[in-house]
Amino acid sequence: MSKIIQKVIVVSSAASGYRRAGFALAKGETELEVNEKQLAQLKADSRIAVQLVEGEVQTKKPETKKAETKKPAPKKPAVKKSDPKKSDAKNSEAKADK
Repeated sequence: MSKIIQKVIVVSSAASGYRRAGFALAKGETELEVNEKQLAQLKADSRIAVQLVEGEVQTKKPETKKAETKKPAPKKPAVKKSDPKKSDAKNSEAKADK
């Protein structure tokens, strides 16, 4: 599936930093490249005027990302932790036997 990219000039009456369709807009004019969904979102907002730039329609194929294969982490040898309560009990038994 290809995405249609359209160059537009967006005139925003909202304060700078106003967000719409994935863009942070400056107050006044901003030139953007938008897809069909973003264009519809911009046109639906009453605080934004959208002007199409003539002859600037492009078709872009979505980029396909190759899956990265991660090597499994090397296994760490199991370290046996001694329980201090058990070792105290063994020490106590050894002392009692003497």
